[in-house]
Amino acid sequence: MKSNRQRRGLSSWAINRPIGTVMLTSTLLVLGLVYVGRIPVDMLPRIVYPNVNVRVGNPGVEPAVLEETIAKPLESALASTENLEKISTDISEGFVNVRMEFKYGTNVDFAVQDAAKNVERVRARLPEEADPPVTTKDDPTQQPIFSVAFSSEARDQIALREWVDQRLRPQLLSVPGVAALDLNGGLVREIQVELEPTRLRPVGQPGHQRALQREPGRRRRPSHRDRP
Repeated sequence: MKSNRQRRGLSSWAINRPIGTVMLTSTLLVLGLVYVGRIPVDMLPRIVYPNVNVRVGNPGVEPAVLEETIAKPLESALASTENLEKISTDISEGFVNVRMEFKYGTNVDFAVQDAAKNVERVRARLPEEADPPVTTKDDPTQQPIFSVAFSSEARDQIALREWVDQRLRPQLLSVPGVAALDLNGGLVREIQVELEPTRLRPVGQPGHQRALQREPGRRRRPSHRDRP
């Protein structure tokens, strides 16, 4: 006994209408080939991390001094930032970075503004010779995309850093698409002045005051030794 009932669906329609099926498939294939090259591709998709960094530079100052004069005042002021979960500080010679981690879902732009306001409250307590604090949020697209290290058998570390800073750096900054270049490592030439207390005693002034009077127009900066 044969059944007059016929199954209907997409497969049945495609089998019964082969020409329409081929045309529809061809149309979809052509549209796919045309628009596949127009789909934007981002190697670093935009991801918002609930982290904020406060950076302060003070070249030539030892980490122990930076901890007392910059790190602790910043940590004390930033601890009251809203929705703050964790705060940590990285200190190296001449540089302090305070990293703040917030709860997920926090408005990072508002957190940056709140942190900047807290930094301004202790700005007067920071050393005058220190660079202005910079408050930024984590952005993977702003991370360096290329890093390179240099070594030389013909130049010492002082000469090598001067060559990279004065000769190579301007050339790299002139390359189209290069926005910034950071230089780390090497040695920086310095001049140390050692005074003889016995010869300064008749003058009636301590040695450090006498040295400051030699060039009153220059800013006071702590001395430091060459370090890699």
